[in-house]
Amino acid sequence: MGIDLKQLSVLLLDSSMTDQQLKEDILFIREFGIKAVIVLPCQITRTKQLLEGTTIQVGSIADYPLGAGTLGKQAFETGEIYRNGAAEVYITATLENLPISKQTFQMLEPLSFGKGQLGFFIDIDEMPEEDRSRIAFQIGRVNVKEILLGTGISVEDALFHLGIFRTARERQLRVQVNVNSPTLLEIEILLQSGADVIGINNAREVLPLLKKK
Repeated sequence: MGIDLKQLSVLLLDSSMTDQQLKEDILFIREFGIKAVIVLPCQITRTKQLLEGTTIQVGSIADYPLGAGTLGKQAFETGEIYRNGAAEVYITATLENLPISKQTFQMLEPLSFGKGQLGFFIDIDEMPEEDRSRIAFQIGRVNVKEILLGTGISVEDALFHLGIFRTARERQLRVQVNVNSPTLLEIEILLQSGADVIGINNAREVLPLLKKK
């Protein structure tokens, strides 16, 4: 199985990143036809400017990173992210705020039509295993079709959670797993194991190798 660049996204979620660092990373990434770049809400406008003329989408996460906001906070941030031009929008979901996230999703999901996708971001990097299984089960009660898992998990953990979240629901669910510095072989294994998109943070190592193929 080959790797299509449209099966890859790049995560740039470091709050300490300067505008110059963001610019350098985006100017490098824009030479490759990946699916999307996921950035902090405050970087959406700048990222869109730097990606102008490409087909690469811009994504972002509302209520990041803690997901402890009220319905009003999540709704406001989600609306702002759409307004600033993001095509992929994710609401941070935790076990504690999942009822709030469900309301937010039901309220804002119609607004995503014509604008892009709306899904959940689940930070499973530090989440206890029991909570990971529980939130996967609860996701089945929300009519969400897109989830973003972690910010830099191991390949082993990614494979494990692909199984959990795939079996947690009967309806089609698109899953992006965000893996810490994967190799080309590891990316292929994850795609063969059911991941729809792989999020990477080592674009400078991976993307040139794919372009040579």
